[in-house]
Amino acid sequence: MQGLIEVQNTRPKKFRARKPRLAFKTLLQQKRENMETALQKTIEVASQIEEIISKEIPTAPKERTFRTTAVGVEEAVEMLRLNFEEAEKEICIILQHAYPDDECNLKYSGTTVAKEVINASERGVKIRALLNEKFIIFEMGYLKEQEIKEKIDKVEIRVMKRATPSYFEGF
Repeated sequence: MQGLIEVQNTRPKKFRARKPRLAFKTLLQQKRENMETALQKTIEVASQIEEIISKEIPTAPKERTFRTTAVGVEEAVEMLRLNFEEAEKEICIILQHAYPDDECNLKYSGTTVAKEVINASERGVKIRALLNEKFIIFEMGYLKEQEIKEKIDKVEIRVMKRATPSYFEGF
């Protein structure tokens, strides 16, 4: 072991034991230096691994999906308006014209909802809508009358004969 014995490079070589206190002090110093070197290497490797993992795995929690339901025409219209007003990135909606014309006349409330759709679209909110065939026929005529249709061309609309088969079905 290096540090315990002194070597003289003479002919013939001479060896002499060091004093125990000095030998152990030297031995401990060498071990400490080796451990510090190993610790520095471990810290470097750990930071490299952390960097690689942070690039691969997102640290922010995934945005949660929030769905709301309204009961009644006024509540539904108000909820629609608020959802468009508060949307930041994207909004996905299902609109089904399930009420008779006399019960649900969106001509009066539709302008406020349409304005919120336009405002959200202008703010850069991606809007995707799944609409019932009857709803789209009924409302598109009204939107053309109000000259709103051109302003909501950015809205991604899909039309189905029945947007939702039942009131309680989830997707």
